[in-house]
Amino acid sequence: MSFEYDRKLMRFVEVTDAAPVPLSSLEDIATASIIGRISSGTGKPEVLTGEQAKEILGVADGATGPQGATGPQGATGTTGATGVGVPVGGTANQVLSKIDSTNYNAQWVTAGGGGLTNWTDGINSSAPNATIPVAYLLTTNAATNVDASIVPKGTGSFSLAVADNAIAGGNKRGQYAVDLQLFRDTETNVAAGDYSFIGGGRSNEANASYSVIPGGFSNYIASGATWASIGGGNANSINSGGTASRIGGGTGNTINASFGTIAGGGTTVSGYGAAGNQINADYGTIPGGIGANTPIVGQFSYSGYLPFLSTGDSQTSILIFKNRTTNGTAQVLTTNSAAASTNNQIICQNQQAITFTGTVTAKQKNSTNCASWKIEGCVVRGANAASTVLRYSLVTNLFNSSTWTLVAAVDTSNGGCKLTFTGAASTNIQIVAVIQTSESIYV
Repeated sequence: MSFEYDRKLMRFVEVTDAAPVPLSSLEDIATASIIGRISSGTGKPEVLTGEQAKEILGVADGATGPQGATGPQGATGTTGATGVGVPVGGTANQVLSKIDSTNYNAQWVTAGGGGLTNWTDGINSSAPNATIPVAYLLTTNAATNVDASIVPKGTGSFSLAVADNAIAGGNKRGQYAVDLQLFRDTETNVAAGDYSFIGGGRSNEANASYSVIPGGFSNYIASGATWASIGGGNANSINSGGTASRIGGGTGNTINASFGTIAGGGTTVSGYGAAGNQINADYGTIPGGIGANTPIVGQFSYSGYLPFLSTGDSQTSILIFKNRTTNGTAQVLTTNSAAASTNNQIICQNQQAITFTGTVTAKQKNSTNCASWKIEGCVVRGANAASTVLRYSLVTNLFNSSTWTLVAAVDTSNGGCKLTFTGAASTNIQIVAVIQTSESIYV
């Protein structure tokens, strides 16, 4: 009698014994194998897998056993390739620092928390800095004498504020400009011209290349006034035509032409008038005072104290006329040796009278032949050039080695007095006249 496990009934049932099978008739099987029958029906026994055996026997997996002991360390792997960008050398406590934007380009440097070397910063709040303390940088290099420098890069400028297009920082500075001004009333109050300089003060504006304003308040150089300078003072202006012009100081002075000079003086807010000195023609000069005007090329004018009402209404001037002639044709003398016009003769402004005196010298080239005159006169102008009248003129011949002539006459086209010289044919003559004026405008 034998029993067989019935999986449906989940119990062993009695089966009819079959004829015994000798072990020798079974196929060879591996060690630790279990034979049985997992498939339905009859057939040969077969080697069961672990899962099949557990299924037939109704055996489940037990709990996971404890972790076994750690095995021995494996063999060391092969060395990897050498990395890039890590420099050799260095000392203890140094760190890597990027040299430039190139990948892996670094160097060993002494760690300093991002601070500067050769410098020490500090704060001083002792008297006289108790109310407003001073933060400072001190050079600490070991040398006995150490220069200090802050160097912009490339064409960069140097300033004491970061440009922000607002009053706080101002507009962008020009190339190579230096701006040491700390206070602005508008964002344009900066050294905007290339190579320009503002040394300090308040609300100064240097827009031209190579322009200079060392200090003062509200001084202005326009962008077209290359090489212009204002030494200081208040509310002085050199406008776009003022190439290479200079105002030394004072207040309210204006230059509108090239190569002009106003040494100082200016305007006032009280008294008879409020008019600054003005240069309105090239190469003018005003030494100071208040309210002088130079509408003639090369004119030197001085007004002294206050004008009555407007610029140039009470002043004296010096004018130098110069020309050369090679023939017997009449030649008008002008301050710039050019054709006669409204800005190079004894020209009156509207409602102006001018009394003038002077001397005239003529000399022949490479010769002792010469001539000399004294001249005086009075010219007056009404509402326009056509109304001009020469009230008086006197030309006195002091010496004349030839038949050369000098004549003073009215010029109603330009509104003034013209001086006309006539020489001799095929003769090179140079003429110079120096005229001093007293000028009055009364409207």
